[in-house]
Amino acid sequence: MSAQELFIVFAIPIVLGVIFAFSFTVEPRRLINGVLFNFFAVTFLVALAIAILRSGNLLLISVTGVLFLIIILIVALLFALHLFWLLWNAILVWRREGHSLSNMLTLYIANWFVADRIAASLV
Repeated sequence: MSAQELFIVFAIPIVLGVIFAFSFTVEPRRLINGVLFNFFAVTFLVALAIAILRSGNLLLISVTGVLFLIIILIVALLFALHLFWLLWNAILVWRREGHSLSNMLTLYIANWFVADRIAASLV
């Protein structure tokens, strides 16, 4: 991959990174900073994947492919265990802070997920 092709691939992430950095230095508490950072991160990862795949280096492609699969499995495991974490958090908050409506929000969310799973298994 030539230097010109590499610049073209990474031009969009560089521009988005500069826009994010400027926006973050002006006001770090704005919601748009999160959106800009996510755009930057996704475009950078796509550009990095394009550069790695176009390099033709089988060892580099294999190592990054294995790392990608490991990260995907970790994310899938986190999503699979979210119901248990919600219930655990609801029990802790309920014991420590009382039984008010605002303290039981994670319990309601966990119950909704349980009811959703049960309803999905019945259909």
